[in-house]
Amino acid sequence: MKDLMNDMTKKSKLYERPNIYDYINHIRDEIDKITNPVIQLAPFAVTYDVKVKLPQENFVAEMSDTDSADFKHIQKKYCDAMTKVFDGILVKCVVYQLSNGSVEVVSSLDFLWTKLKDLVNDTASEKIYAYIQTTIESSNVDFLNDSLVSTEEMPETVKYYVKVELKGMSWKNDLDYTDSPTYKNTERDYCEAMKETFSDTMNGCEVNDFEPDRYTFIRGELSFNTAKIKEKAKAKGESVDWDNIGHIVQNELKKAANKTTFFKDNDLDVENIDVYRY
Repeated sequence: MKDLMNDMTKKSKLYERPNIYDYINHIRDEIDKITNPVIQLAPFAVTYDVKVKLPQENFVAEMSDTDSADFKHIQKKYCDAMTKVFDGILVKCVVYQLSNGSVEVVSSLDFLWTKLKDLVNDTASEKIYAYIQTTIESSNVDFLNDSLVSTEEMPETVKYYVKVELKGMSWKNDLDYTDSPTYKNTERDYCEAMKETFSDTMNGCEVNDFEPDRYTFIRGELSFNTAKIKEKAKAKGESVDWDNIGHIVQNELKKAANKTTFFKDNDLDVENIDVYRY
């Protein structure tokens, strides 16, 4: 009988109910997330465009084609090398072009901003670039160490993830397929509207996905020329910290709702513009 009681006690612990107050608090937290979403405006990553000359690498004509095996081979070696050089802080490496003569790699490197600025112990652009250049040139990674490496400064960019709701755009199933004409045309129109809104302060636009609801949501990435968008903030007498740049992006989109044709025709909801860290 004693063994039976012990066994029943063990089983009762296995099926013990969770603390009711913890459960209620959990439900409250989940409801709060839905009714009071937090818009995080700090950038997930900062992007630096970097040119690296590799005189000892022989350029071949096929490297001009980004789909060629030769291009992809250099891209892989280069990005693997950069990942080793900037271990723990590099989140993305993209090679755009390989130039003739001695191979010159035109690329962008995305860094975790908090970790990068802590390593440099400064936020000034020239200090960041100096750190990137010195780190690449002094690296012991074979692919880079075998070549004479130099970097060239190009406009610094900062990336924000943006989600907008278009109340005037009914959901179409084709928006689930990235290869469909509907997807591509909508992405093109959306990015053209963003370019019209932000002009030369914006460096890039990319749609991550479309989401169905009562209306159509578009979630994507916008890259901005940091210097130009900071100049815009200064001209308005506003602060130029990362959070405020996020607010500037939000406010410019609110203004575009009644000015830019795509946003106007599709009834951009000014109350549902999220600028956040992904």
